[in-house]
Amino acid sequence: MQPTTNNRKFYTFTGLFLATGWLWILYNYYLSGRAELQTCIVKRLTDIPCPGCGTTRSVLSLMQGHWFDAVWFNPLGILSVLGLVVGSAMWIYDTLIRRTSLLQSILLFERFLNKPPIAVVALILILINWYWNITKGL
Repeated sequence: MQPTTNNRKFYTFTGLFLATGWLWILYNYYLSGRAELQTCIVKRLTDIPCPGCGTTRSVLSLMQGHWFDAVWFNPLGILSVLGLVVGSAMWIYDTLIRRTSLLQSILLFERFLNKPPIAVVALILILINWYWNITKGL
């Protein structure tokens, strides 16, 4: 599939999104240990962690090779790193070769998640993760 105007907009937005993700990781990596940032608005307003709380700490633990800590902080951190690495590689490949494999993969994943049994399982896993975040006191 050849790139179209909408595809170019998708790749521009996705490139900015991926770059922001990498910058966030680098910023927090170099800041870690020097300051305690609480960026979750849900946690700030309600004092209850959201399902994503701990993801940044999880990613930083992965970068330091601390796999157990990464899972403890939030298993979504592993998925975030995987998505960022694979997404970035596919974005670079598509940009250089002028293909749309990243877009096609995202559309395929979206169709997969739109199946009711898959969506229900994904929602249950997110709720379990959220409950776990609350009980471990993140």
